[in-house]
Amino acid sequence: MESNKHKIILDLSGGTGAWSEPYAEAGYDRRIITLPEWDIKDYLNSKVLPRKVYGVLFAKECTHYTVSGAQYWEEKDKDGRTLEDTKDLTAGPMIIALTQPVFWCIENPAGRLKD
Repeated sequence: MESNKHKIILDLSGGTGAWSEPYAEAGYDRRIITLPEWDIKDYLNSKVLPRKVYGVLFAKECTHYTVSGAQYWEEKDKDGRTLEDTKDLTAGPMIIALTQPVFWCIENPAGRLKD
């Protein structure tokens, strides 16, 4: 059986790492890229971004987009929080494009982001 220890799994905006925990348990090289240690925008432009990645999990922090926060959308749009947050939203797919993983998955909770 092939070892997973050299297969990198990036868990972008991974918080506690719960989503990627099964990969860690299976011996993958799991890297949780989340605040406060890493902002994914900074990680995208860092010298430590690996060029060979096996998988990417991207669970975008979604307080500006989910339907549960719809009553705040107008306020967040006006004060710039939504626009600022789109930088994180685009950094995830950019990391996926740069690393060309075998697989990737993006969480998209119900709300403003339809597709």
